[in-house]
Amino acid sequence: MENLDFRKWATVGIVLTGIATFVEVVALEKTYYKIGAAILAVGVIIYALVVRKRSNPLPLMPEFIDNKIMVRPIITPAEFEELDKLYHHCFGSSSVPTEVLRSWWNANPKGLIGLLRCGEIVGGVSIWSIDDLTYEKIINGFIKEREILYSNIVNNKCDKFYVSEIAIKSKERTMENLLELLQGVIAHLLEVSCYPVSILALGYSYEGINLMKRFGFIKQLNADKTADKQPLFNLKIDNEQSLKLLANEALKLKADKLNARRLQAAG
Repeated sequence: MENLDFRKWATVGIVLTGIATFVEVVALEKTYYKIGAAILAVGVIIYALVVRKRSNPLPLMPEFIDNKIMVRPIITPAEFEELDKLYHHCFGSSSVPTEVLRSWWNANPKGLIGLLRCGEIVGGVSIWSIDDLTYEKIINGFIKEREILYSNIVNNKCDKFYVSEIAIKSKERTMENLLELLQGVIAHLLEVSCYPVSILALGYSYEGINLMKRFGFIKQLNADKTADKQPLFNLKIDNEQSLKLLANEALKLKADKLNARRLQAAG
């Protein structure tokens, strides 16, 4: 028989057996035999209809796929500590102090975006909506990033942002993973932004500066004009369509890198 469900027919068979047992009860001579057989029959039917139904195995949860990368907001204190540890490892004394970063995260929980491989934090980026006064101080080189206060991080502002840190573990430091993080930032902006948008970021490395330039960041201040002594870059996004074009550029660059890797492997 096509599409035969063995468990279903086995259950039906048990139910019929229970019914047949009831029929046999009538033929028994002694009352306590009848009572015992009836209890047994009821037990068989209950097992078939209830216990077996509940004992069906739960749907299998999807297993972690080897090397699967996920980008999402940091959601637990343990994840925060892992990302903060990574920042300090990468930037040393230039890293945002732990308690300052924690205060920003408490003010805006979605400001920390993690890069995870099979549940482990392997990278992250910090992007914060800031008030107008703080934006003006940063863009004019008046304050260090660590001087941004808890009260300067605001959830009801959606047009001015500051990227404080971006880091990836050395063994995971590939262009593909960096682009994954960038896509996470873009998704965050698509969710919360109003336009036009301005995003400020300091350039701490040659690679980071080149990537920012690739996506339209323009140098706002030279390193000697900022309080942190790093060049400041600014990205302005006029509308949602411009942000989606940026997302497409990230996808294209990621595809180019993957194709180049395949060609290299094939050669």
